[in-house]
Formats: sequence, structure tokens, C-alpha cells
Amino acid sequence: SQVWMGHAALTSKDFHLSQEKLARDDVLQAGVTAEPFEAWIDDWSLKGLNWNKLAVTAKGKKFQYFLELEAEGPIIKHGDDGRSVKSSSGQASAYYSQPFFNAKGWIEKNGERQFVTGSAWADHEWSSQFIAGTQEGWDWFSLNFETGEKLMLFQVREEDKNHFYAGTWIDPKGSHRQINPSQIKIKPEGVKNASGYYTNWIIKISTLNIDIKIKAINPLSFMETTYPYWEGPISFVGTHSGNGYLEMTGYLD
Repeated sequence: SQVWMGHAALTSKDFHLSQEKLARDDVLQAGVTAEPFEAWIDDWSLKGLNWNKLAVTAKGKKFQYFLELEAEGPIIKHGDDGRSVKSSSGQASAYYSQPFFNAKGWIEKNGERQFVTGSAWADHEWSSQFIAGTQEGWDWFSLNFETGEKLMLFQVREEDKNHFYAGTWIDPKGSHRQINPSQIKIKPEGVKNASGYYTNWIIKISTLNIDIKIKAINPLSFMETTYPYWEGPISFVGTHSGNGYLEMTGYLD
């Protein structure tokens, strides 16, 4: 009775490749087991004994990848011990991240394989509710600062422009705290790109002395999936510098 959906992408400044899979679990095409952990859909999987050490693999028409992920910090629960509120009327999700993964493995594009190392950020979020009827979509940021700190930040856009904000500030050792929403300012810079999304942003958080400009590595990181959205790597400069990831939804409705 369950329908599972999986998305995978490979993005650089010069290309963006993506793939979608849909499957049912009653014929064992897809599913999840808790211990040992494995989430799979056909030949795609994320698996390991626990979230301290995982392996992820996926394959599209023109790309594939395999990465080993090893955590060097704790899991971070967002909001109130993992309850992340999404609206002033109380919509919420359960939400945690593992932003301390070191990654190594390989990526392949058009049959050419390249070995890679770097950092990785995994999110797990679920809910029994949709966002509020007055909300249009969201802009979500995960930021890795060159000094070792990390920041999860989002705005859920309201029709009346009184957007809902939330964020978590994470120090290099994993201590973290919620950010006062009144201190968060997120605004797009410039005009929408050819895909209909803003890919340049300004973020200011006065209590953290943050004033940064964000730029997409590839402005055309559009996910042409059943429910289309934009998702891709970003870089930022200003009072702080680093890199991260941006997800945007609700602009094409």
C-alpha cells in the first residue's frame, strides 16, 4: 500500500543531472529497516549499522555514485528536541540532521569515474501534516562555515509575506541552539533565473553578526521530478564564507 519516491542528482558548475524513482514496497522494490539501517528503492540505497557510518549509492541515465559517510560529530535535533515548528498555527515536523559526515568514494558521469572526498550533510524529516494553507513553499539552507560552524536555516513563505523563520546554530563540536526568529532576515537578490527560482540570496542574523551573500554554484539545478523543485550546492561570502546547499519549493504553483 506504500508508494516510495527517490531522487538523486549530480551537480557541478557546468551540469546538473537528476533522476527519479517510484516503487511499491509490497513487492520489495523499496523499503526501510531500522536496525541495521537501510533505506532502498530498487538498486539505490542508504545503509549502515547506524547513522555513524553509512554508505549511499544511486544511478541515473548519465551518472552514478557511491559514497562512504563517517560521522565526526553528533546528530543535531532541530527545534524543541526534534520538534520543528513550521507555521504560526502550529504545523510541525520531526527533524534531525547529521551535518558532520566525512565523505569518500566516487562519482561517474557518462562512464567517466572520478574519486572524491569531502563533507556531507544528511537530513531526516517527517510529518503527518502539510504546511499551512496560507503558505506557498519554503527556502531551506544548510551552511558549512570555513571556521567549522554550521547553520540550518529556513523560511516558509506566507501569502501575506509575513514569513515563518527558524534556524539552528551548530558549533564545531556539536553544541547547538535555536536562533530567535526575529533575528533572521532572508531575502532574494536580483531576479528569478530561467527556471523560475531565485539563486542569489542575502542572509542576516544580527545576534550572530552574520551578513552574507549566497550564490548558487549552478543556477539551473532544477529538479524535473513529479513534484518539481530547485535543489543544489551554494557558496557564500561576507562576514563569513563557506559552502552549503539550498532547496526551494513552491515557486511554480
